[in-house]
Amino acid sequence: MILPAAAVQPLTVPGRASSVFALTIDGVAVPVLAYKDIHYAQAVCTGPAEVDVALLDGTPVQSATVQPARLGIRPAWKASHVEFVSARPAKMVVQVNFLPKLFLFLEAPDAIAPPAPGAAVVDAAQAGARADGVTDSTEAVQRAIDALPAGGVLRFAAGHYRTGSLRMRSDTTLHLDAGALLQALDRHDSVRPLPASPDMIAYIQACSVTNLTISGPGTIDANGYVVRKGWEAAEKIAKKPGRALAIAGCRKVRIRDVTVRDSYSWNVHAFLTDDLKIRNLKILSDVRLSNHDGIDIDRCNNVLVEGCFILSEDDGLSPKARAGRAVVENLTYRNCVLWVHKANGIRVGSETDCDVMRNFLFEGIDILSAADGIRLDCVRGARMENIVFRDIRMESFLEHYDRRYERNRERSPAHPSRALSLLVGSEARGRPPGRIDGVVFENVHWDDARVPVRVEVTEPAQKRAAEAGPGPLILNVVLRNCTRAGVPILSAKDCGVSTTEPLVDAFRFEFTTAPYTHRAQPPGREPIAP
Repeated sequence: MILPAAAVQPLTVPGRASSVFALTIDGVAVPVLAYKDIHYAQAVCTGPAEVDVALLDGTPVQSATVQPARLGIRPAWKASHVEFVSARPAKMVVQVNFLPKLFLFLEAPDAIAPPAPGAAVVDAAQAGARADGVTDSTEAVQRAIDALPAGGVLRFAAGHYRTGSLRMRSDTTLHLDAGALLQALDRHDSVRPLPASPDMIAYIQACSVTNLTISGPGTIDANGYVVRKGWEAAEKIAKKPGRALAIAGCRKVRIRDVTVRDSYSWNVHAFLTDDLKIRNLKILSDVRLSNHDGIDIDRCNNVLVEGCFILSEDDGLSPKARAGRAVVENLTYRNCVLWVHKANGIRVGSETDCDVMRNFLFEGIDILSAADGIRLDCVRGARMENIVFRDIRMESFLEHYDRRYERNRERSPAHPSRALSLLVGSEARGRPPGRIDGVVFENVHWDDARVPVRVEVTEPAQKRAAEAGPGPLILNVVLRNCTRAGVPILSAKDCGVSTTEPLVDAFRFEFTTAPYTHRAQPPGREPIAP
C-alpha cells in the first residue's frame, strides 16, 4: 500500500543533483544529491516506506544490496529499477551494480522538530545573513550569536549561507531548518584556529560554554578540502589538522539531527566536556583527506552518542583521553551505522594518557565496512575497565571488499584485517604498562571467516610488567554468544586468536541458545532550550 503523499517529506540542501540515481518514496520524488564520491538523499517518513531507486541512464540492474543487514531488506529489481520496503525510519546504504554508494536517510518526524515553544528565535536572514551561497555573512551571523538572550535560538531558514569560523555562546541554540546549508568560505584564513587548541583550525567552535544546542535537519559543511589545502599551501606543510565541530571545555551540549560534511580532519571533536549528547547526526567525509575520524570523544565524561551515521576516512568512533584528566568514564554509543574507508570502525584508547578508562558501552552498532572492526589500544599506561560491546555486526572488511565499490581507494591496508584487536604496549616513559581488565563482547558477529581476532602485548610492555611485578596485562575478557561467519565462537581457535603468555590471561567463551533481545531503547527527545 502506498501511503498518502503528505506522509513523505523530502529533505534536501542546495547542491549538485545526482546524474546516476533517481529516487521515489511512496510515489513522491525525493532529490538525490551528488557529494564527493557518494550520493545521498534524505526524507521524513511517517510509516513504512516503499522505495524505488532508478538508474538515470537506463542501465539494467544486475545486483543490488541494502545495508545494514539487520534491517532484513532484500531488494528486488527489474530493468533499471531497484525496489524495496523499509519498515521503519533507518539509515542505509544502497549498492547497485558497481556504481557509487547511495546513502539513504529515512527520518522520523521528530527529526524536523522546530525550536522549543517560547524560545526567543532570531532569523539569520533578518539579522543580516545572506542565503545566496556567495556573500560572506560571518560578521552578521557572529553578531547575531553574540546578541542572543539566554535561551535564544539563531535559526537558519532554507538557503545557502557562507561564513568563516563561528564561535558559540552559552545558553543558546544554533538551529538549521530543512534546506539550510551553512558552509565555510573558500578563503582558507576565514577558518580560524581554535583558542583552546591553537594548532588546529575549526569551523563551528564552542569553548568553555554551558548549555549549547546545535539542531535541525539542515547541513553544516566545513568546505574541508578547499580550506585545508589553502592552509597547507600557505604554511607549506603536509597536513593541517582541523575540525568541523570543536567542543572544548564545555558542559551540557546537545547536537542532534544535523548533517556534517567535509571537515578538515576529525569531523566532531569534543574534549574536556561533560554531559554531552549527540543524536541522529549524519557525517559525510571527503575520503581524499587524511585523519578524517568520525566522532572523537576525548577526555569527556557522561556522554551519549546515539542513532548516528558516519562515513569516515579514518576511525569511525574513537573515544580517547589525552593529557588533562585522570579518569574518563560513562560513555555510551548506541544504534549507530558506520562506513569506514580504511581504518577502525571503533577504536578505544588511541593517544590515551589518563589513568583509567571505564564504564563504556557500545550497543546496537553496524560496521558496514572497515579495515579493522573493534580495536582497544592500551599503550600509555592507562587501565581499561568495564568496556562492553553488545550487539555489534561487522559486515565487510577492506582487504576482502570488492575494489570496484571503492574506486578512489588511496592504499591497501598495511596488515590483514582483524575483527577484534586488544593491544597493550609501553610507550609512556616512567609509567608502568596499562591493563585491559574487564571487556565483554556479547552478540558480536562478523561474516568473514578469514578475519581473526588479534591479542598482543608488545615486548617492551612485557619487560616493564616483569619489572613492576607479576600479573597479566590482559584479563577478564569474555566472548559471549559471538560468531565468526555464522559459526559459534567457543574457543580461542574458533576466532583465530593467539595469546602471548604469561601476560595474557585466558579468555572466557560462552554460548547459549537463548534468543537475544536488543536492550537499547528508542532515542528520546529533549527540548532544544532548557
